[in-house]
Amino acid sequence: MATGVDEIYPPENRNLAQRMLATGGALISEFPPGTPPRRENFPQRNRLISGLSLAVVVVEAKCRSGSLITARFAMEQGRANCALPGGAQDPVKQGCHELIREGATLVTSAVQVVESASSLLGVLQATDQPRTEATVPDRPKAVHPLLDCLGANSLGFDELMQMSGLGAAELAAQLGELELSRLVYRSPEGFSRTRR
Repeated sequence: MATGVDEIYPPENRNLAQRMLATGGALISEFPPGTPPRRENFPQRNRLISGLSLAVVVVEAKCRSGSLITARFAMEQGRANCALPGGAQDPVKQGCHELIREGATLVTSAVQVVESASSLLGVLQATDQPRTEATVPDRPKAVHPLLDCLGANSLGFDELMQMSGLGAAELAAQLGELELSRLVYRSPEGFSRTRR
């Protein structure tokens, strides 16, 4: 919450908060009781939302949106970051398109979200060390052109797009495949080749 736990905002969510508590849910805030809703509290709250999540899925977002703040925190925290595309001129999809250009996984189904989150589960459960051959069983031996772009250092999405010559959508799709095949892993620093 972007308020104290005793300050339900917006007030019409009071019944929802009571139902959540009655069914075993929780209200979580890092702000002390009595803290009213303040504009600067919401981005701070979004950091916790992404931190508590395995994946963040942005369905709609204008170019300036709190959802984009949450998604960027998710990228920094190494969480699965997904966005649902839409019409090129739709203003509520512009933020989603921006995220996809920045490396978010393009998703169009719940199955794709689960796949994206599942591929990261091993990374989140492991130590800070990149996965090794011993922790990645049955790794495919096929060579992929993108792997040639990835050296010892992590590369950001834009760098990979420039080096590979691929468009954003194609690069995002290929990186997703490589992540699922465990040939590449994503960290807050960017994309890296899984060490052998």
